[in-house]
Amino acid sequence: MDQKQFGYCGIDCTECTVFKATVANDDDLRRKCAEDPLWKNTATNYWGMKELDPKVMNCRGCKAEGDDIFLSCAKCPIRLCASNKKLDSCGRCADWQACRRLVGLFDDAPQARENLRKLSLG
Repeated sequence: MDQKQFGYCGIDCTECTVFKATVANDDDLRRKCAEDPLWKNTATNYWGMKELDPKVMNCRGCKAEGDDIFLSCAKCPIRLCASNKKLDSCGRCADWQACRRLVGLFDDAPQARENLRKLSLG
């Protein structure tokens, strides 16, 4: 598995619409992302934003830095934990299977668990 395409949590960053909009430099897709109820809800409830500006809908994966990382990824507690532990994947952490940060994510993205399992072996 190519670890570069996966976030620390095991999600395939290349499948994210914000990632796709960034790579394609597609302003229409950025607008669609900004209007998506999931992104709008997250922006309102977690980032304190009343509106989500399409200009901030840019990301090249959660291992990117600066302007190449989306606000949600930059503030992600899973990303911060793995980065602070100097891990390239949560799958490299001895406690990943019992991690309270990952439990909710696995409910929403069950493939992330399988990806981490594979990444932990490599």
